[in-house]
Amino acid sequence: IIPDLLAFKFHLQSLHTLAFRSDEAFGAMLRSILEDVLNGASSKEFDGDGGRRIAELLAKHVDARFKDAKAQITASQLPAATGASGSAAAAAAVIDSNEAFQNEVMSLFRHVHSKDVFEAFFKRDLAKRLLTGRSVSSDVERSFLSKLKAECGTGYTSKMEGMFKDMELSRDIMSSYSAYSSGATNASIDSIKPMDVDVQVLTTGYWPVYPKYPNIILTPEILAQKSKFENYYNNKYQGRRITWQYSLGNCVVKAMFPRQSTHKELIVNLCQSLVLLCFRYDDGQDGMGLTIDEVMKKTGIDDRDETERVLQSLSLGRDGTRVLTKVDFDSPINSLSPGKSESPSARAMEKQKNSKECWPP
Repeated sequence: IIPDLLAFKFHLQSLHTLAFRSDEAFGAMLRSILEDVLNGASSKEFDGDGGRRIAELLAKHVDARFKDAKAQITASQLPAATGASGSAAAAAAVIDSNEAFQNEVMSLFRHVHSKDVFEAFFKRDLAKRLLTGRSVSSDVERSFLSKLKAECGTGYTSKMEGMFKDMELSRDIMSSYSAYSSGATNASIDSIKPMDVDVQVLTTGYWPVYPKYPNIILTPEILAQKSKFENYYNNKYQGRRITWQYSLGNCVVKAMFPRQSTHKELIVNLCQSLVLLCFRYDDGQDGMGLTIDEVMKKTGIDDRDETERVLQSLSLGRDGTRVLTKVDFDSPINSLSPGKSESPSARAMEKQKNSKECWPP
């Protein structure tokens, strides 16, 4: 929809410039028409939504571009034969392309009334790009934020700018922590198998609200790494309090499958990894797998709906991505009642028998 709207706006601008010689009265009428289209002008037959849907789609359009590596070709990716002058020209072309894209988005954004809706979706997507490393260019992100700031004011982008500050601070903290960790001699920590750990320290007010799992049961390996980082952080930053956001954690789980000669690495979130580790040494009392209630008890995930979503992601995906096997495949997990979840036909059985985890990636 957004590309079509951009094409429609370009058509109106061309019509205004070429056919009507930039007539001011006609230009005002075109702007009014464009706002009616974007914001769903209310009438007797149609009650508009104030542009909320367009604001959401516009934020998604920006998100897709900012995490698309193919759309952000850098000069370093060009053939060496282009030479220094060719690379400089290509780099300038990339910058111009990014600038043109941002200007096009802003040309629609100015006419959207539900700018708060755009902010909510864009902020959530920006947080995900930063935390998962999916943002192709921080310079492009900052450039777009500066345009939003110029259009809507400092208050509109202050929290988003705070996200970038948090990411920079986290890199400094992890650099210092790596030096501390390499020199640690705590026997209780050193006895645990070493893992690659990356902790991002976030300021609560800047980031979206994420679900919490107060009763989650972590593995001894993760608890050891958590305790080690807390000791370091509390000693270095006295007076600050850490609250762990487990819903943002990612893991690389190494797994051996019966028909595979080599291990596979599964990139999963923390909840998925804890569910997988439930099957490391336990196939249930009858050897047929674990029920949803048993998985909830072992992982400490109190939200049944969330547990079902995690199990669905591990067992009902496309072919080649199903790590767990669910008996009675035609019956969706989310339709099971607590009574039915105890039935052997609703049990999830796991093919992975030897799991090892690395937390986080």
